[in-house]
Amino acid sequence: MSEFSKTAETTMPLIVAEPEYTVSEIRVQTMRGFDYFHVAKDITMAEIPQTFNELIPILDAALDEGKVCKDGPMVARYIETPGNGERFRLEVGFVVRPGAQPAGAASVSHVEPYHCASVVYCGSLANLPKGYDALETVIKKAGLRVTWESREVYYYFEDGASPNNVMHLQHHIE
Repeated sequence: MSEFSKTAETTMPLIVAEPEYTVSEIRVQTMRGFDYFHVAKDITMAEIPQTFNELIPILDAALDEGKVCKDGPMVARYIETPGNGERFRLEVGFVVRPGAQPAGAASVSHVEPYHCASVVYCGSLANLPKGYDALETVIKKAGLRVTWESREVYYYFEDGASPNNVMHLQHHIE
């Protein structure tokens, strides 16, 4: 142990403050394409929590029925539907291996590579809008334009109230 370590260890108390949430620095990147096993519904912003609760059991049943092998995390896609007012398409699914077949109420599609601005958000779903606020503020300051799709990639998820959830928030940009 170094002399500094001995001194610091004996004179400085360790204080660890856990924030309610954290948001990484923004990153502009192109995400690879993938095969996507998903269920979908056209909704409004206010319907997101209820719709997730409806779609997850349907997705789970389809995964079981089709004996589908996941090849990555859960992904939620929010896709603008022009001419549909405030409604948009919510797709919830998993990255799967090529060749996966539809099952139950789920479809399989190939999602093309995606140029986006993104942040990694850690925290509960209650604070998730703050992650999006941080992302959108930097996008506007950089003069970028958000287009037709946003995604949430769920790398780690305990439950909606957990501060330990880890999500990658992405906005398609031009």
